[in-house]
Amino acid sequence: MRKSVSSILIIFSLLLLLFPVPQALAARGDTVFVTVPGTLRYDYAQRILELVNIERVNNGLSPLTLNKSLTRQAMQRAADLVINFSHTRPNGNTFSGVDKFYLNGEVIDNRDGPDEVVYPAGENIAAGHETPEEAVEGWMNSPSHRFNILTPTFESIGIGCFVNNGIHYWVQLFGRIPDEPETSLDAVPADIGVETELGLLQLSARPADDVPVDIGETISLTNLYNSNVGYNGMPAVLLPKISEIKDASEEIVATAVYGERGSGSVKVTGVKEGTGTMTLAAYEGQLDAPTLQISVTDPAISYDINVYDTDYGSFSVSHTSASYGTEVMITVSPNNGSELNFIHVFNENSMELEVTQVSNSRYTFKMPRGEVYIKASFIRPSDSEQEPKPQPEPKPEPETETELKPEPDPSPLVFADVPSRAYYYDAVKWALEKSIASGISTTTFSPDASCTRAQMVTFLWRANGSPVVNYAMKFTDVPADAYYAEAVRWAVSENITSGISETAFAPDMTVTRSQTVTFLYRAAGAPAVSGGSFADVDANAYYADAVAWAVAEDITSGTSETTFSPDAPCTRGQIVTFLYRDVA
Repeated sequence: MRKSVSSILIIFSLLLLLFPVPQALAARGDTVFVTVPGTLRYDYAQRILELVNIERVNNGLSPLTLNKSLTRQAMQRAADLVINFSHTRPNGNTFSGVDKFYLNGEVIDNRDGPDEVVYPAGENIAAGHETPEEAVEGWMNSPSHRFNILTPTFESIGIGCFVNNGIHYWVQLFGRIPDEPETSLDAVPADIGVETELGLLQLSARPADDVPVDIGETISLTNLYNSNVGYNGMPAVLLPKISEIKDASEEIVATAVYGERGSGSVKVTGVKEGTGTMTLAAYEGQLDAPTLQISVTDPAISYDINVYDTDYGSFSVSHTSASYGTEVMITVSPNNGSELNFIHVFNENSMELEVTQVSNSRYTFKMPRGEVYIKASFIRPSDSEQEPKPQPEPKPEPETETELKPEPDPSPLVFADVPSRAYYYDAVKWALEKSIASGISTTTFSPDASCTRAQMVTFLWRANGSPVVNYAMKFTDVPADAYYAEAVRWAVSENITSGISETAFAPDMTVTRSQTVTFLYRAAGAPAVSGGSFADVDANAYYADAVAWAVAEDITSGTSETTFSPDAPCTRGQIVTFLYRDVA
């Protein structure tokens, strides 16, 4: 199969992002040395020589000899390509400046001994081909590469093939002076040292997780690593500096003191509870400034842990209140003949926290900033078919006109999954009384289930009086007899939504938090707003004004002090709560 050079380069650039490679050796001036592990394929070099000479003889030219010095240079260049696929070397020199071969920690000087350096007069490179035949075919199909192979004045050649993380990098270096021939036929595992400008690495900081520190505590971060295109294990190259770490309100939460240049260490001291972004004072040559999230905790501040009563069993919690980051243990105790149905932990912004099962009866979670609410449900064997255990991401059953019509004088007590102390209790009760929503069954509301776009606009339509409008829709995925058809028609007529395209509304797609507040904001007339938003809400995002409005109207306060989680699914409990706060 014939491959163009451009397609090979594209494949190379995509594959390079997937695989980890070098480890750092040392920093020196404007460059650093990294070690690139892989395999030198001298056997492939011999096969490339055979194929090249077939092409030359067929075109009336004399065959080339495989030069030992040029081959060493070509193998070095093949390792260079792992970092920078270019005729310019990673250290900024040209391809003809390969005076040293850094092999397995040994520096082989191409100018020493009988193997006096032979400077190449031309170079061909390639990446992604898996066989010598594919590599030569690609070069012969490219006019400039073909020109080098068929240049009459070339007498010798150096061939490099280096395999790193499954990718083959190919190099041909052409010379005009014959020299000692290369005779090796082996495939040799090797670590090749490559000198590279730091800017090529586009460094970023690790670890990606928050770095915790208490107020008044000083911690030393010595394991800062930089990475790009999979380069793992390179120590950060930092400048000495004292830095203030601020939260979203521009208040200082911590200070950072950087170590000596190249040490990769930073000392961080907590000042005030909160989370801030630390931008590392990085080496001038890099392209992207590395950042770390610093979370500062005041050990003196504890947040309440609220629990809800449940039937057919009980549970206990290791703490009645806890500070941020504390591991809290939940122990469940089913009654005789019952079993645990589910256990959920929510923060004060109604977002579910991660719960880890550590034994048959014990679960743990990390305390966030703010109060938490814990609820558990137990079932008896006789109830198992009517109340199955929820899946990790429950998908709500399609709502119909019949299912959405509430029973006369509904009582929220019929819903076993809506405790009286739940943040959404009043909202669910209001939604039932106003015929906006009903339960998934006669005993469950499924407040933690995700909601579809069709369900969301139906809830919003009913909250606004279920108006009937005469408006033509072009959506091919909204049947005229669907329970949500009139709701979508109204929403489009009021410019609340325009669908995901001119002909699609995607009624069964899970609605996100950003879409939900945007629907509410537009239904309110899209009033002018001012003020900032959250770190994960881009100022130019279509939902930016909607989020700012929802916060100003106390409809939502985000999922944390600095995040709104715009792409997270919006649950039934959250949606009726948003509607209740907006309309009621």
